[in-house]
Amino acid sequence: MPKRKRKPKIAGGSSDADGGILIGENDLLGQLSDKQGSILYLGKYTADEIRRALEKSGIFLELRKKGFSDFIIEIVPLEDFQQALKVYHQAATPDNLLSEARLRETYFCPDPDVDERLAKKRFKMLCIDWLMMQNPYQDFTPDRPPLPGQAHPGLGVAKKVLKLLKALCRLHGLAGILNFPEYFHNAYFYRSYFRFYNPAKEANLYALARDLSRLTIAEMSWAIELGCVIDLSTNGPFEWTSDVQILPLDPEIRSFFESSAYQKAFHQCLSEQKFHLDDARFLDKKKAGLKLLKGEEHE
Repeated sequence: MPKRKRKPKIAGGSSDADGGILIGENDLLGQLSDKQGSILYLGKYTADEIRRALEKSGIFLELRKKGFSDFIIEIVPLEDFQQALKVYHQAATPDNLLSEARLRETYFCPDPDVDERLAKKRFKMLCIDWLMMQNPYQDFTPDRPPLPGQAHPGLGVAKKVLKLLKALCRLHGLAGILNFPEYFHNAYFYRSYFRFYNPAKEANLYALARDLSRLTIAEMSWAIELGCVIDLSTNGPFEWTSDVQILPLDPEIRSFFESSAYQKAFHQCLSEQKFHLDDARFLDKKKAGLKLLKGEEHE
């Protein structure tokens, strides 16, 4: 399981145009009722209701194609009235854990230093505190190397999961999804769906991808994690820090990201931010036994 040294990592990503079963959101979540209670996920959903939603969304179907079956769903109470939703293959043991999700509804209060127009407003959103999807039976390969924080390869169902979360948001009138990507690769994989609220951080993501483009995504993320990327504005090692990333559903928030002010700030910061790979240090880290393998993008 990924470590938690910073903010919780990133969810998976999707769009309405993603492949999969074409069903309406009301049909997808229509059987989920608004009950209340500590054993209900998000205070609303029973394990059986969640199972039906995972079936209708095509997530379980996709997992069955990969050889998984006999899914077990657990809703585990945590501190501060939070809960973890866990999905297992055949047995509820750590070795069979496929996914864990810690979600909550919260209010996003925009920072006035970023944008004054939204500063006095609050937007109710779905916050992803933790989302892990893994295949505990699969090994990493040269074509699919480990990423920072990964114990096992991903499941390849992130797009379907995010589509389900978007349907959940629309059902309950939520303005979007909040996420705090712990690692560079989390933010990079889902950059088409989420944007950083702060345009400087959004530019940070794209400047790193631009200046490290000769590396694979796995190598980029490891180079950043190991302190091998130099920030030319300070001539010191760059450290990735988490920040709020939003998948906007509310028209007002979408307009903010599409505004000329946001785009201008983004492009200005993008031109100012420059990075360089310390090749010698990165090579030393590899020789030290970290076994960083070349690979392509993956969940």
